[in-house]
Amino acid sequence: MPVKDAAGRLLAVFDVDSERPAAFDATDAEWLQKILGATFSR
Repeated sequence: MPVKDAAGRLLAVFDVDSERPAAFDATDAEWLQKILGATFSR
């Protein structure tokens, strides 16, 4: 998942892993994107 600053520049790529197959779904991705945006796009 890309992590961008307020100008839209790529800062990093956030990778989430699990030992369980299909451990994360679209809802997880949506909320993680919101958290990363609120944290890094200031």
